[in-house]
Amino acid sequence: MNAEFFNLLNLAFYTVLVILVPILMWVVAKILSPSNPNPLKNSTYECGQIFEGKAHVRFTIHYYPYAMVYAIFGAFAILLLIVAPWVIRLPFGLDYGLIILAIVTITLVSAVITLKPTK
Repeated sequence: MNAEFFNLLNLAFYTVLVILVPILMWVVAKILSPSNPNPLKNSTYECGQIFEGKAHVRFTIHYYPYAMVYAIFGAFAILLLIVAPWVIRLPFGLDYGLIILAIVTITLVSAVITLKPTK
């Protein structure tokens, strides 16, 4: 067996596993979990509290900037992991890596300083 066939076999196994595991987990949950539907449980708020008034309420966005910084830099970190092998192969790849690391560090430090909660 050559390496390409082995890689395709691994990919096929992974694909089957990714499809079957969630389906099997859903089937086992349906079999093992009790099902006791009632009007209160099927209402807007399943936690058992009786709702009153409109569902749309104003809320504070105190932690929204933290979530945005996490989402942006989480996606950026994944992008860096994907392109890292190609950046390293460049003749001056280490320089680019250090520049990217410096930019990310400066941005994160400025975000932490800016996003300190107010009292």
